Amino acid sequence: MKKLFGFFCALLVAMTLVISPALADETSSDQYTQPPLLKCYHIQKNTGGVPFDVVLALDFAEHKALGKGMIDLNSPYSLRNFGSIKTNLHGDLNSFTWLLRGVPQVHTYIKAVGYPEFDWPKNAGIGPVIPQNTKLDIYFDVNTLKSGSADFQYRRGWGDWTHVSNATVESCS
Repeated sequence: MKKLFGFFCALLVAMTLVISPALADETSSDQYTQPPLLKCYHIQKNTGGVPFDVVLALDFAEHKALGKGMIDLNSPYSLRNFGSIKTNLHGDLNSFTWLLRGVPQVHTYIKAVGYPEFDWPKNAGIGPVIPQNTKLDIYFDVNTLKSGSADFQYRRGWGDWTHVSNATVESCS
């Protein structure tokens, strides 16, 4: 009787050790992940300058930021039409929390690079190297994703980079 009881206890322990981690992995994979957050931002210097409109999907689970952006180079004071720069943005989303006097503060930072929109014909092969046309760094205010400051760079073709620093970030959505 003691041998039978010992066998059942050992079987119960073995089943618990095998099944419980599998259940933990199964419930944590899809049930508790947050879907990407879709946000729209308008980035521009307070003194004017070129506006940069960005739509980003922020995936906090994967620490990624993907989206599209457009820099409007047309000025209301210019007679010449400079057009706009459209870009596909790919970047990293970093968020960290620290305590300041016992109050948690969440800081969020996005670093992304952009590539021009390019319609490549079907069955046309691998294609050329596509140069970056934008670089974007967004620093959000503490505990919010609605405002902050940004530094960005842009260029047309293979030209020189134009730098814009300390631009204001405002949420459109």
